[in-house]
Amino acid sequence: MESFGSFMAKHEKDMFELLRILVDMRTGTDNKTGIDAMAAFLAAYLSARGLRTHIVEQKDAGNILMADFPCAQDAPRRILLSGHMDTVFPEDSPFDRLTVEGDIAHGPGTCDMKGGLVVGIFAMLALLEQGFGSAMPLRFLFSPDEEKSSRTMRACLKEQAARAAFALVFEMAGPEGELVRTRKAKVAFAARIRGRAGHAAFITRGKVSALRDAARKIELLEAMNTDNVTGEDSLSVNVGRLEGGVAFNVVPEEALLEVEARCNSLRMRDEVEAKMRGILLTPQVEGTETVIEREVFNPPLEAAATEALYALAGEAAQEIGQSVGEDFRPGCSEASFLAQEGIPVLDGLGPRGGCDHSTREYLLLSSLAERAHLSALLLKKAWERGVSGPWRPVS
Repeated sequence: MESFGSFMAKHEKDMFELLRILVDMRTGTDNKTGIDAMAAFLAAYLSARGLRTHIVEQKDAGNILMADFPCAQDAPRRILLSGHMDTVFPEDSPFDRLTVEGDIAHGPGTCDMKGGLVVGIFAMLALLEQGFGSAMPLRFLFSPDEEKSSRTMRACLKEQAARAAFALVFEMAGPEGELVRTRKAKVAFAARIRGRAGHAAFITRGKVSALRDAARKIELLEAMNTDNVTGEDSLSVNVGRLEGGVAFNVVPEEALLEVEARCNSLRMRDEVEAKMRGILLTPQVEGTETVIEREVFNPPLEAAATEALYALAGEAAQEIGQSVGEDFRPGCSEASFLAQEGIPVLDGLGPRGGCDHSTREYLLLSSLAERAHLSALLLKKAWERGVSGPWRPVS
């Protein structure tokens, strides 16, 4: 029986070929056709290699894919791997192909997170080759809409976490291979402001301008930012979108304002939510009214949830001559939703790369095999040591 390292060395070309196929598929979050095609491809790819696959069809988003070891489907408790198929790039983006320069691969989703899918898949295949398919209840959950706050996946993540002993998430690693220990919470609102239209030439005072009200709200919201970017009480607030008005000679009757905030704890998230809601719903121009049309809340990933698996990952890395450090990341991932359900979680097991959410996105090809080796060994250790969270019977 070959070692995990030998398995990865033998399959490096296969890992690259799978990466190329996945990256060349257009899977922006709103491209249901593209995501469904990827789910179908991966289902066939994994089924041919001995995994049991199941596609959960969805009407308003891309389909969900689950891939199991043979023993996992009927197990009372499972080990959960998680990754997302979608990217931030729309269907018509010119950034739509994998290109390679030496050890660097550029392309949409290379590190966020199609490279992470490749890492998780080959860690799973290495374990299967060593006979764990009949003993380790391992499930890989492929999500379709993480880049838009897992809008349709939240119920699925909650359901899967209820039967999970622990979870690994394959978002990209830090630049030196760091693993993600914490993530910030997110609070986001889309607010519609309504004023009163009129001919701009005849109104100089008392304008009930939706845009003027929005501008004042923006100043109040942006003033919530703290000076420090990191730290327990750090807070980032950003008004990322403002739309309104119809012409320069018409008092704006309507405006749409979209804002988000990132903070470090549930306590702080509740406080920030209340303050933002108060700013948005309080008229800053007399006569205007505001309605909150959409709100998004992502929980934080706190260090306590990652402690046990992070310690084991350090042990595994040392055994194979790798090193891992701690990454504290402001961006969100599905690790936070899983941790919220009370199970041990570790994030950042994907490849090393960077510049995600931009046309400069890249990954280091050599890190695919490195991270798959680490992930397979971590899974083996965590399974053998019995790492698990509080068990709740499934009704």
